[in-house]
Amino acid sequence: MIKKILNIFCIIILIIPYIIVPNVRVKAQTLGDVERELQKYKDDYAAQEEGKKQTEEEIAATRQNIDNATKDITAANEEIVNLNNEISSLNDEIKEKEKQIKDIMSFYQKSNGESAYLEYAFGAKSFTDFIYRMAISEQLTKYNKSLIREYNEKIEANNKKTKELDEKKKQLKEKQEKLEILLKSLNNDLAGYEEEMVSIDEEIRMKEDAIQMYKDMGCKSEDDLDVCTAQKLPETTELFRPLKVGYVTQEFGYPDRDTSALYSFHGGIDVSTTDNNTPVYAAGAGLVVAISRNQYCGKNIVYIQHRLRNGETYTTSYWHLRRVYVEEGDVVSRDTQIGVMGGAASDHDACAYGAHVHFVVATGLYLKDYYYISTFNARRINPRILVNFPSSRYSSFTDRFVKYN
Repeated sequence: MIKKILNIFCIIILIIPYIIVPNVRVKAQTLGDVERELQKYKDDYAAQEEGKKQTEEEIAATRQNIDNATKDITAANEEIVNLNNEISSLNDEIKEKEKQIKDIMSFYQKSNGESAYLEYAFGAKSFTDFIYRMAISEQLTKYNKSLIREYNEKIEANNKKTKELDEKKKQLKEKQEKLEILLKSLNNDLAGYEEEMVSIDEEIRMKEDAIQMYKDMGCKSEDDLDVCTAQKLPETTELFRPLKVGYVTQEFGYPDRDTSALYSFHGGIDVSTTDNNTPVYAAGAGLVVAISRNQYCGKNIVYIQHRLRNGETYTTSYWHLRRVYVEEGDVVSRDTQIGVMGGAASDHDACAYGAHVHFVVATGLYLKDYYYISTFNARRINPRILVNFPSSRYSSFTDRFVKYN
């Protein structure tokens, strides 16, 4: 009985949260929310910019300190060279004075010691001359010894100064090395700021594009974006080929052996004709959400959101357009001509080597469900999943809506 009661109690504990917790609806995102997000990104960008400025100032100051340390090291080296030259010169002077002393003292070494010295002294012609000769010999010896002592003292002082300069030079080199490490760290910080600013700038641009698109759709600041865009984004039954006449020249995915594809992975299907001015149509009813103009790779690119009647959402993009006939915020149908095919050499498109349209299909709504183009690329699927093309490459089609097996 007790066991049964405990089981009932446990069941009640488990179901209480589902009974007493209300069904809370996640707050819908409004245009005002996106605008506030944009302001946060702008504030963050300003903070990064200030950090970058301070880092640049620190880099300039560090480089100046390195230059000063380098100059001090050069000056110390020059002073050491001068001191060494002076020491060498003093040593030469000492050798000369020692030679003079030896010449004087040689009197003691000639003819059995002191006889020559006495001969020199007593060779005087007068007593005065004798005193003079004795004094000269003694004074010259004392003078030379005094000079040698002074030279040695100076050499000792120079050696001491040289050691001090060597120590100073060592300290300067250590300081220079630390400054070089600091400079490297600051340069890394600067690169980090610049990288982050590029990322934030891209986020700002995408938010601004999205806000402008929502405003063009008539969305107000307090409007629920899901509701607002649903009113503007038409439903379509399916997606169709973007050209009336043409053939597939490059499939989605990794290239076959017989192709000379420029890239290891091809994120769409290339469709071509012999006419470089062939009209390009929207694959189905939808909303133009972005247009990239005069790109180095892709020339003019149009992005269109689509909502199928089964609730699935997709975004299509059309690359290498010579001209574009739609604007962001335009609602299009499957019969809307969005532009003219390009891709010829005269279009100066780095990623096109012949007239064609690079047709891409990605899951979800670009600039609503996600904002980064890298996310768009990650969501790309084979257009053949949704769009009917002839089964084999280079097989021509002459109508946008005819079905092929």
